[in-house]
Amino acid sequence: MVDQFPIVLRGYDKERVDEAFASAQETLNRLREQVKANDRTILELQGQLQEEKNKKANPNSFAS
Repeated sequence: MVDQFPIVLRGYDKERVDEAFASAQETLNRLREQVKANDRTILELQGQLQEEKNKKANPNSFAS
């Protein structure tokens, strides 16, 4: 996403730059939350995988 900022008399249009920055911040925050959720999912799946590996390694166990 490349924004084209209009050039005004003394530089870029501050309002447009502020809007683009706010949008980028929202995207960053949303992606950070998504990464946290994915990390939780990965940890949960790793735990499940380890449980299954343990079951396979100990087939005579009463825990099933």
